[in-house]
Amino acid sequence: MDPFLDSLQARTLNFFLETTDPNTGLTPDRWPTPSPSSIAAVGFALTSYAIAVERELITREEAAVDSLKGRGVIEDYFISEYQSR
Repeated sequence: MDPFLDSLQARTLNFFLETTDPNTGLTPDRWPTPSPSSIAAVGFALTSYAIAVERELITREEAAVDSLKGRGVIEDYFISEYQSR
């Protein structure tokens, strides 16, 4: 693999690991300015975890833990939206 791509993949993963909220699993849209989270940003983070496992940057277990953090928040949102209708 190209050294530039190796570096880019590692830096991208680190961005998501550093900016994603450790309690909620939600990823901000922008950084370093404060911004809300979106499903797009969370989706990019989730994708980066899967790629990082394949590239052996993190373990499958680490990816699973990070991936499941946001699940409860997203489920709670959709359940509350459904129940309010």
